[in-house]
Amino acid sequence: MIGDVRKVRGILDGHDPAQSMGDAVIADRTAVLAHILDTAGDTGRGGRRHGDGVRRRSRALWLVPVGVAAVLVAIVVTQLGLPGGGAPSLAQAATPPPLTYQAEPGTARDALLAVASRVRVTDTPARSAGYQYVRTQSWDLSTRIDGRQVRSAVVPEIREVWRASEGSGRIRTTSGTPQFPSEQARQDWEKEGRPTADPADETFPAGALDAMYPTNLPTSTAELAALLATGHPASNGPAETLVAIADLYREQTPPAPVRAALLDILATTPGLHLQGHTVDRAGRPALAVAVDSAMSGLPTRYALLINPTDGRLLGQEQTLTTTAGALDVSIPAVISYTSYLTAAHTDDTEPPR
Repeated sequence: MIGDVRKVRGILDGHDPAQSMGDAVIADRTAVLAHILDTAGDTGRGGRRHGDGVRRRSRALWLVPVGVAAVLVAIVVTQLGLPGGGAPSLAQAATPPPLTYQAEPGTARDALLAVASRVRVTDTPARSAGYQYVRTQSWDLSTRIDGRQVRSAVVPEIREVWRASEGSGRIRTTSGTPQFPSEQARQDWEKEGRPTADPADETFPAGALDAMYPTNLPTSTAELAALLATGHPASNGPAETLVAIADLYREQTPPAPVRAALLDILATTPGLHLQGHTVDRAGRPALAVAVDSAMSGLPTRYALLINPTDGRLLGQEQTLTTTAGALDVSIPAVISYTSYLTAAHTDDTEPPR
């Protein structure tokens, strides 16, 4: 995953531009970075500092492409420069255009519970296929290709996962269609050699494909909420619930009773507000709900896009709302998104027809 914290650490390992600086310069740059993080505390959680929250996050959160990785990597790049001594471009980094929303009356709770009620009467027979197949398109601000940050283009990643109950499966990743904020950005991308990530395709024997959640999820709202909190503790703030739900949909296709329970959990999230109806990045109608939080270090809006008919998760987005800190982007700035394009069951590790 582009936003995987472990992958980010691997990218930065051995390429720390501060290694060649004097002690005084390193101390100065470190103080600047610490100040940026400390001034973006989440007031909704008693002013807890960002660094303390990272230390408390569980191992499960190291698997998700959340704003923590995107914001931290981009801050390091902006403050310390690119590996190899290169400096960031003076032009602002390319980001996707924000979605537009049609305001709706009522509350997020009422809207979600109404969808949950419709989902509960849906007849979804159990599937016995060998694999759960999930296809996503995602992008985040820390996108790197061949060790350097791509700033001129939004280059999404297409990720396909086939997962069997015994932990075998396949993961295939390819680059999606690049997007550009301007013709100049397109020209810059072409001058850089039209960079896109190399495709990857890996198969896993039984037990080798890790999963955050079991395949047989509880349909009880209380039991499911407890399961989500195991890897995404409530102490991290309300936005953690949205991250947990997004992670679950990355792994599997929840049946109707589980989808309804997820909507119940989401509806009770403190601070959740209704953004309204929109059209997602795949052109599908969606109901958008969001929580504002600074758990990643900067004030960020965490949004989930829900299919208003069947309650499926269509997408998740993270947007800087009031300040970009040291990041070279315009506010509001989408810094991460994932579109859940396909969710199905299949008998082999080929895309379902």
